Amino acid sequence: MDAYTKHRASMRTGDLLLFSGRGLISRGIQAITGSPWSHVAVVLEVPLYDFVCSFESTTLSDIPDLTTGAPVKGVQLVPLSQRLEKYDGDKIAWRPVQAQRTPAAIQAALSVRNEFAGRPYEENQLELIRSALDTFTLKQNQPDASSVFCSELAAILWQRMGWMKPFPPNEFTPADFAGEGLPVEQGVELGDLVMLKTG
Repeated sequence: MDAYTKHRASMRTGDLLLFSGRGLISRGIQAITGSPWSHVAVVLEVPLYDFVCSFESTTLSDIPDLTTGAPVKGVQLVPLSQRLEKYDGDKIAWRPVQAQRTPAAIQAALSVRNEFAGRPYEENQLELIRSALDTFTLKQNQPDASSVFCSELAAILWQRMGWMKPFPPNEFTPADFAGEGLPVEQGVELGDLVMLKTG
């Protein structure tokens, strides 16, 4: 937690959190995308809380969601410190983002939190596979946000904040948020990955 304590004051709404998991699904995502990253979350600063939150869609349900007070599978808001403490993967990294955080952008992020709170994790497994394969040989994913996977939620939030061009949000993977090719709007710059937890 030393790295988190060191950087916590610099974390801002919209920053990214990348996770490298050890489970079978995580390993599959890593293999298909050629990336060590299998999960992505977004930092949220919520006025109600004096700590940094992780906003994510995940099948993990080991921390009570701040909205419902109970663990949920799907879209959840949890204290980042607890996610770091409980995550049983290989590593977690923070990716700071240089961008204008206007009041409208911050409100858009908080509105996404309210709109998607408790929404289930992606139920269409083929959609997950298509986003990971990123190939034109398969039919392009059709937008459907009734259930969402992690990188789809991150893309939706960034688009609502005005940070990302309007590509289908379900075409992105965690590897896209760790790389250099994201279709960001002018004035948005992604920083280097900062390791928060290893092993």
